[in-house]
Amino acid sequence: MEHIIVDTKDGVRTLTLNRPERLNAVNDTLSHEIIQAISEASSDDEVRVIVITGSGRGFCAGLDLTEYAKRNPDLQSRHQKLDDLGWVGHQALGIVHCDKPVIAAINGIAAGAGLALALACDIRFMSADARVTAGYIRRGLSPDAGMSYFLPRLVGQAKAAELIYTGRDIYPEEAERLGLVNGVFADEDL
Repeated sequence: MEHIIVDTKDGVRTLTLNRPERLNAVNDTLSHEIIQAISEASSDDEVRVIVITGSGRGFCAGLDLTEYAKRNPDLQSRHQKLDDLGWVGHQALGIVHCDKPVIAAINGIAAGAGLALALACDIRFMSADARVTAGYIRRGLSPDAGMSYFLPRLVGQAKAAELIYTGRDIYPEEAERLGLVNGVFADEDL
């Protein structure tokens, strides 16, 4: 894999998103690798649990908009234009359909599709120095990648609307109080 470090020890498969120079923002390659790595872990009888985390100071900063902006719509088919990011949501579906527990270890910023990736996991733990944000509104985008499905189920419709419409940062104490994460740990313990 080009952008994921895969490590298995004592039945725990750790998938470390490895694009630290972009805060592990998702591009086409990383997205497909996430889907593939979850599928492989799900079918591996030696794996009992999957942990997703990020390298460097970010969990996942969401969609890599710099790569997305470089696309030339004139070179895309009609189908590609209608479903430009066809993989969006497939990461969440991969986690949902995984027959192993999937844990998000949010070690830094989780924004937009990065937060949606974490929300799709069965359990979420957060570093005391991390923060999360729906973030889409900051870029004039509507929530995708499972955000509009998972967020209201965790925090309720009104609070989900507030978090999506404001795009404000949510720090660990509030994230735990709202039920976005199951626990907060010191960086070194996470």
